Amino acid sequence: MSLSVFFPLLLPLMASAQGLPAWIPPVETLKQLISSALGYGIMTGACILKVPQIKIILQNQSAAGLSVLSFELECIGLVVHWAYGYVMKLPFNSYGEALIVLTQTLLILGLVYSYGKHSAVRAIGYMTALSGFVAAVLTGDLDKPSVIAAYSVNTFILIAARVPQIWANLKNGGTGQLSFTTCFISTVGCVARVYTTIAAKAGDAMLRQFLIALLLNGTLVAQILVYGPGGRPKQPSKPAEKDKKQT
Repeated sequence: MSLSVFFPLLLPLMASAQGLPAWIPPVETLKQLISSALGYGIMTGACILKVPQIKIILQNQSAAGLSVLSFELECIGLVVHWAYGYVMKLPFNSYGEALIVLTQTLLILGLVYSYGKHSAVRAIGYMTALSGFVAAVLTGDLDKPSVIAAYSVNTFILIAARVPQIWANLKNGGTGQLSFTTCFISTVGCVARVYTTIAAKAGDAMLRQFLIALLLNGTLVAQILVYGPGGRPKQPSKPAEKDKKQT
């Protein structure tokens, strides 16, 4: 797939470097530098990605409108994403944000468990299983082919993680405590990750995952814009009952 599909404005700029002085890096080197800078930029942004969502939950002392299943599946997807980059020995800046976002998402999940008054057995069982998977990857008990196989279905995990929240928003006619800032940053991050994935030649599976993530996160952003933060679609005002009687 050509980079010009996603970044048509960058290629002319980089191509013009061919005619610049010798101290200007070659085009391929410039591409790698841009990819590396974006990768570390994404990791930096990831440090505050979920902070607005955490702040909203704590301020309102509520996790209303947030799907616990969505956050559980998101954590699984992030762990699998990290595991793939780890066993494939990819540059850390191409997958490192998964660990950063995972830490914040686990905190949100804990808050959703608490405010949503979900079963402690469910929470403990989930955390135990997730920790077991991470330990198996780090110790080598889970071999490379198994991790690759898990990553091949990670796209479906990603879809399953976002669809419950999207459906809940449609069903409730509002987005509850969902943070616009978090969803917007996630969407922008997906755009950048499409580029870095292509530049790092990380494979079709990872590229497909970020393209689908872009679509799903973009859908959440659109829902917040339509419903308003924590709100519902505006309904047309109806005449007051007394006005009806007067007419």
